[in-house]
Amino acid sequence: MGLARGSYTVTIRERNSEGCNVSEQVIIGVRDIPEIESVQESPTSNCNEFDGKLSISANGTGLEYSIDGGTTYSSQKDFEGLGEGTYFSFVRSGSSSECVASTIAEISDQQECVILRSGINEVIIKVLKQE
Repeated sequence: MGLARGSYTVTIRERNSEGCNVSEQVIIGVRDIPEIESVQESPTSNCNEFDGKLSISANGTGLEYSIDGGTTYSSQKDFEGLGEGTYFSFVRSGSSSECVASTIAEISDQQECVILRSGINEVIIKVLKQE
């Protein structure tokens, strides 16, 4: 039908009966798509550590957050215990799969790691990143 957002009166009438009508007021609304304002990324403290953090700030109501590409959602906007890597972040309104905003976040190590291998021995050399 393609009705726009707004208030409508819906009337149901029994076929071939002029006197049997029922009317009801109906409001058609549109869910707003959430808007991601920012993503705060905190790097890991050291090579191969899992203490990085992401915090997603978004506008909307009843929001749910995901950092695994939308596989799982949570009402929590802060994620901890993260390792270095790329996180495909989604924010959705309620449990709607149609009202979703997305962004990509990167967690990095504070130190650059170089791994040297010799046979079964492994040495990790840590180099402080220069900003």
